Amino acid sequence: MPDGNAFDLLEKLHSISFKIIFTTAYEQYALNAIKIDDADYLLKPLSIKEVIVAVDRMKSKLSASIPKEDLYQLLSTFKIPRTYNPYIPIPTSNGFELIQTKDILKCEANESYTTIYMIQNVKKTISKKLGDIEMLLAPNLFFRVHHSYIINKSYLKNYVRGEGGSVILLDGSEIPVSKRKKSEFIEWLTEG
Repeated sequence: MPDGNAFDLLEKLHSISFKIIFTTAYEQYALNAIKIDDADYLLKPLSIKEVIVAVDRMKSKLSASIPKEDLYQLLSTFKIPRTYNPYIPIPTSNGFELIQTKDILKCEANESYTTIYMIQNVKKTISKKLGDIEMLLAPNLFFRVHHSYIINKSYLKNYVRGEGGSVILLDGSEIPVSKRKKSEFIEWLTEG
């Protein structure tokens, strides 16, 4: 959303006369959503069957409204900042290698694999999807500019305007920014 997120929108409302189904990739919020009887929670990726069941469940509760205090309590739990580990474990033949997230220049998707490019001109390919890696990285430092790329703000040299535009990293690589991510990316780039 160009002017904030769903939680910002809900906070601006004076009364809530509708039901809410939260959809997120963060499992830790499920318990809080379940505590509010008039809200539901779906974990991404979504299945059609889960969405239909959740909508049917909410239809059966349409006569009541969510007490504003319960909604504010739930919204505040979504704003609890996550803590991010400064290391990512990379599986090796005899265990794990821990790489420091601050040394990651960019991550690139390749089907069900991800290649992690480090600032020391080292790259590691692991059998995890880019979305799994994205969950491990602090969103104030890392941004998924394209369905195939995550970049580290610390190593961003230039943003080149265009339809979506592109970014140039300190190693000289140019990464496309998808059109649909452009406004969110610019907002992320310019925030403190």
